[in-house]
Amino acid sequence: MDEALLSDVKNKVAPDGEFQLDERWAMILKNEASRLPKRADLPESEQRCPTTRAGVRWQLETLFARHVFQVQDSLLLPEVFSKLEGCCRRGSVRLADIGSGAGAASVATLDLIARIIGSGQGAGRRGSNVAVDIVLNDASTEAMATGVRLITTFASQPSSGLQVGRAVTVETPFPKSARQLRRLGGAIGPYDFCFMSYALVPLKDDSPYDDIATGLQKTMQLGDSSGTCGVVLQDQFHESMIRRLAAKLGIPCSKATIRQKVHDPSNSNEEQTYSFYRCILNAEPAAVTAS
Repeated sequence: MDEALLSDVKNKVAPDGEFQLDERWAMILKNEASRLPKRADLPESEQRCPTTRAGVRWQLETLFARHVFQVQDSLLLPEVFSKLEGCCRRGSVRLADIGSGAGAASVATLDLIARIIGSGQGAGRRGSNVAVDIVLNDASTEAMATGVRLITTFASQPSSGLQVGRAVTVETPFPKSARQLRRLGGAIGPYDFCFMSYALVPLKDDSPYDDIATGLQKTMQLGDSSGTCGVVLQDQFHESMIRRLAAKLGIPCSKATIRQKVHDPSNSNEEQTYSFYRCILNAEPAAVTAS
């Protein structure tokens, strides 16, 4: 792993240890939210798992950035960043985003890849491009459609250095979608990263932990020689759920805390601190290399 590259990317995405969206993403999210209707009396169930356009807007304006930052904090762990850096050196990254919603995990990853490319260090060689294939899996077609627009809008910027080959959506709920995800992985290539970000609450309503763990393992079995890296995240209010899944998977679960700054719809700067839980599956040893 290139320590100088990791330090450079970390300082850009979280200056002084505080995560914040850059102007490009802030504008993309604002424009996307403005396309969607706003509803004041949105039910709690729709806020948690949006299936309507109004619900997706609520998520974009309230929770989306937080989820992006928590995924990025996980990707910046040395043992996980080592995997992402290797993919950028190879020139391609393949993602499975389970319980994707509007694609916060995918957005978080694309942003870091663009920053790696723009760094000019190590894997971020000047003029380099990285091809990205993404599979979004969610029960909400509205949320996934929004995710595809966010992904393609960002990647279409000349400065991103990204080339989105395929952005595929799978509506079948996980873990029933595991077989379909495996077929898609066989078509586009082994997944490098498999995310399950804030998906346990809705999944647990319909599936036992054994089925969720088995589905995740089956999806990740398509990994190449260095293996698929899995990232599972859940908020601090459902600690018992992610710890039970971790026990089924036979992996540790840890608590993390981040600071973030977001621009809310009233255009004020809001600084917040959030704690959450995460599990990392099949991370690479972070051997240090020179730029």
